[in-house]
Amino acid sequence: MTGYKELLHNYVERPGGTVSFGNKTTGVIKGYGILTNGKVSIKKVFQALEDSDWLLAMQEELLQFKRNKVYRLVPRPQDKSIIKTKWIFRNKKDESGLIVRNKARLVAKGYSQQEGIDYDETFAPVARIEAIRIFLVYAAHKNIKVFQMDVKSAFLNGVLHEEVYIEQPEGFVDPDFPDHVCILDKALYGLKQAPRAWYETLTNHLLSKGFKRGTIDTTLFLKKEGDDLLLVQIYVDDIIFGSTNPELCTKFSKIMETEFEMSMMGELNFFLGIQVKQNPDGIFINQSEYIKDMLKKFNMTDCSPIKTPMPTGNLLGPDLSGKSVDQKIYRSMIGSLLYLTATRPDIMFATCFCARFQANPKESHLAAVKRILRYLKGTPELGLWYPKDSSFELISFTDSDYGGCKLDRKSTSGSCQFLGDKLVSWTSKKQNCVSTSTAEAEYVAAASCCSQVLWMKTQLLDYGYKLKRVPIYCDSESAIAITSNPVQHSKTKHIDIRYHFIKDNVEKGIPTDSCVVSGFSHFNLNLKRFGLLYGIDDVCLILFVISNPKGEIVGCKIGLYPRSQVGAQSEDKGKVKVVNKEHSDCFAWSHEDMVGIDPNIISHKLNVDPTFKPIKQKRHKFAPERNKVINDEVDNLLKTGKIREVKYP
Repeated sequence: MTGYKELLHNYVERPGGTVSFGNKTTGVIKGYGILTNGKVSIKKVFQALEDSDWLLAMQEELLQFKRNKVYRLVPRPQDKSIIKTKWIFRNKKDESGLIVRNKARLVAKGYSQQEGIDYDETFAPVARIEAIRIFLVYAAHKNIKVFQMDVKSAFLNGVLHEEVYIEQPEGFVDPDFPDHVCILDKALYGLKQAPRAWYETLTNHLLSKGFKRGTIDTTLFLKKEGDDLLLVQIYVDDIIFGSTNPELCTKFSKIMETEFEMSMMGELNFFLGIQVKQNPDGIFINQSEYIKDMLKKFNMTDCSPIKTPMPTGNLLGPDLSGKSVDQKIYRSMIGSLLYLTATRPDIMFATCFCARFQANPKESHLAAVKRILRYLKGTPELGLWYPKDSSFELISFTDSDYGGCKLDRKSTSGSCQFLGDKLVSWTSKKQNCVSTSTAEAEYVAAASCCSQVLWMKTQLLDYGYKLKRVPIYCDSESAIAITSNPVQHSKTKHIDIRYHFIKDNVEKGIPTDSCVVSGFSHFNLNLKRFGLLYGIDDVCLILFVISNPKGEIVGCKIGLYPRSQVGAQSEDKGKVKVVNKEHSDCFAWSHEDMVGIDPNIISHKLNVDPTFKPIKQKRHKFAPERNKVINDEVDNLLKTGKIREVKYP
């Protein structure tokens, strides 16, 4: 029993009468929860020294120093700067938010270090969040069980090449040599070169054991044994790994345990604040616990949920006449929301839009941010689902508004990348230049998207996927024309050279078929749209809506098209061939109803609900007046995501 609510986890407000104590006093029962051992949060060393749980955590940290031979006690030098240290206390939680242990860490006040004297190189690579998602997507695709491990006090294993001195730890000064200092043999948390020293130590160990470093992602390590592949992704001291052969995972654990002291956590379920749920059908990731903590942090736990993260209509402006709000709180909210976008692409645009007003936030801007929090209150469990049974084809989509920012009239680029049906990367970013036309805005957005696609294409080489053709879908025919034609027009000649590399990739790049920008005009034919309606086994029906050079809809055709025939149409610019003339301008649910068509023809597929049953009807002709109805329906299906544009390899 306690009078401090902050000591209770999962506290529930529920009055329950009164209780009497031995000193003849009574108390009112207001609720209940789980009592956590030790003080929940402390900042001062004297508080920790008075609490047995925190004292044990401090002693464990210093014992780790002794095991790794981090420092030696030496007389204080007269001509050297001595770096001070500080104790940091925090609670380590599991995926449900429950405190599992107290953690005390001794850190150096590295801000007092002098470059060239106390340190030289400091850079250490850190895995991009997209790289981690690609890792999980690959694991789901191959049905690989992912495990995690943690290196205890990882930075203490990094070897220092500089001569660095620190003060003795506060509260643990040697009584026989109180004026002595510590010379470091290993790195210490807080030192500017500590991350690099740890990365070099870990890398050298893995390379010596036969691992290969990733081509572009130097935090990814791979090892092949026959047809089996072991993948290891590191994020500082947190490591996730998986293999097509479970025995390789066991071997890797032993490799790490022989060199470092490890904290084995078993199957991956919580990584970098992301909850990971693995099951036989795929992997689901979300940040529901992070959302709950964020709502509590900003006093929004009792807010009313809302269905959308931002309203439609007029977007926010600078609001110069509005009342200013606390910049620190506003920026803290934006930072928390940006971290949440690791698994929530639905708030990406709204968050990045509100981030533009951090220099001078007003009440209207704060209200917009709180609206995002209200939206999250109603959708805390939303996340990303990576199914096992889906393709691994890389496709990308790009789009842009035109002059949408009221501050400087710059446009906003947006893009997303899929591996099959699995969303792995997305961006929403204001462009660096002011576009003078929608074509220019779309072209700049496509160039940015191309950069991400090329990075992912190279990243996937390490996973054994050599992609020859990666489509980038753009809904601007003018932007597509700029990428495909070398002509310089008066309205495009001013576009910055850094955006023209997409044209280079399309025209003569690495090679010409490595990156293909596609829109509504496929194969230089006048196809306004084409999407998939329904698939039966390996035979699928494709709807073509045909337009003339003026862009006018002239008809539609449906049929089963072989891959070779569609590819041949790229040279036949004036017409669209069909398998059988009698099937022109007709509709059918089954290939049996389309006489004369080989049922083994391969085309695209559409994943439909297994319970879906098509209407039993024979092939029938479309009347001319039905064309508009069909075209409108195709547009609606495209907008709602029921069908999507596709392109033959």
